[in-house]
Amino acid sequence: MKQKLHARRHFAPAEVPDFDGQRAAMCDAKEMHQDVGIGEKAWPSGAYQDTRPGEMVRGIGLKSAKALFKKPLVVLARRLHHLKMTQVSAYGGILVAESAAKPSPGATPNVLIVTPLKDARHHLHRYVENLEAIEYPRQYLSIGLLESDSRDDTWAALEGLLPRLQARCRRVTVIKRDFNFRLPPGVPRWTTAFQRVRRSVLARSRNQLLFRSLQDEDWVLWLDVDVVSYPKGLIRQLLAFELDILHPHCVQTPGGPTFDRNGWADHGRKLLEDFRGANEPVRLDAVGATILLVKADCHRDGLIFPPFPYGRPSELIRPANGFCGAGEIESEGLGVLAQDMGYQCWGLPDFEVLHAPD
Repeated sequence: MKQKLHARRHFAPAEVPDFDGQRAAMCDAKEMHQDVGIGEKAWPSGAYQDTRPGEMVRGIGLKSAKALFKKPLVVLARRLHHLKMTQVSAYGGILVAESAAKPSPGATPNVLIVTPLKDARHHLHRYVENLEAIEYPRQYLSIGLLESDSRDDTWAALEGLLPRLQARCRRVTVIKRDFNFRLPPGVPRWTTAFQRVRRSVLARSRNQLLFRSLQDEDWVLWLDVDVVSYPKGLIRQLLAFELDILHPHCVQTPGGPTFDRNGWADHGRKLLEDFRGANEPVRLDAVGATILLVKADCHRDGLIFPPFPYGRPSELIRPANGFCGAGEIESEGLGVLAQDMGYQCWGLPDFEVLHAPD
């Protein structure tokens, strides 16, 4: 991830920020703006940011030059340090700060758990109980939740559970963002006629949640609210594999059929149930997001959940998927996009987590 700042004026040496033992220089330019990687919000929401009434920062947190210049330069230096940026160089009026190297061996990574919510009131108490039981230090754990288009008072229930979430995690981000999409009453969510629009909205929801909640974390754990049982040591067990994108096996009964059928290989012909007994990670072409671990820098590099059929020219996609023709959408689109970016997706066929009955 790179952050570029074009300076409006030349700074004297005494004004240039000095952090991590390195000194930056800024050259003349006519105006100041910033290009910020996914999830990197330079400062909290303010009057000069693109906001709506009752809504958090939109997009990826761009801030106007006027607002930036109202901040002392030392704030910039602190923010760069907060983003773990150490290598700094200046050329052509551009200050470029490169992200730091990997955390030192043995360091506990910061993990962000992210969960989109819709009509989830009856799952929330168990969801919070499972988070309270998970074995991971509070000071390294954050959580982000986005609620949208619920009919069952999910938002009110979430507000009531906030104190417990805040006691469990170092930071909690809660977002309300409606997309004005609901399935007709009595229509199952997997109905083919609604799949493209439903999963497009879900992809947008996941991306909004990611952009608004990811800050300094090293890993992102996507965890659906209706995943009802998983090991207490889940986070450490998944991190131990040291793989960029890792999808455990989501089932409804132990040893039963694969529930999350969005994780597959061989053009959708092989699911995780077909790899049982491998006793090691297996390569996947697409992933599901009922439970999915992603290295945060993959997201910062541009790995999102495509809200449109992605990968039409890719040799990995299925000839047709039944609801949007060629191309993959949402978590399956993320899997194909990841490989186009040079990342490999992996699945754990023998590591099962349980999903609630439909």
